Amino acid sequence: MKFLILFFFVILALSVSAEETKADPTLCPICQEFMKFLEKELESPEVDKWLENEIEKFCSLVPPEQAIVCKGSVELYGPVVFKVLADNIAALRPCDKIGICDN
Repeated sequence: MKFLILFFFVILALSVSAEETKADPTLCPICQEFMKFLEKELESPEVDKWLENEIEKFCSLVPPEQAIVCKGSVELYGPVVFKVLADNIAALRPCDKIGICDN
């Protein structure tokens, strides 16, 4: 699961340079199905908890006076942010942005 989430964000990061990529009718449906799968996985409580734990690790890297606010924000807003992300993957159109599917 960790790999899938990381893969999703790598795809989005690469979208900036994907303007020249030709649409691939073979890969497009695979990409779209993967996004549906990822959407479903992001709604899982286990994934929410994993993401919260990973972000809290980041909070331990910030200065101590900011770490408390960081951790509190993750606990308070984390579930809402993850839900918004899961609900909006389709709107981001990552398969289109990386050039696998036609716009």
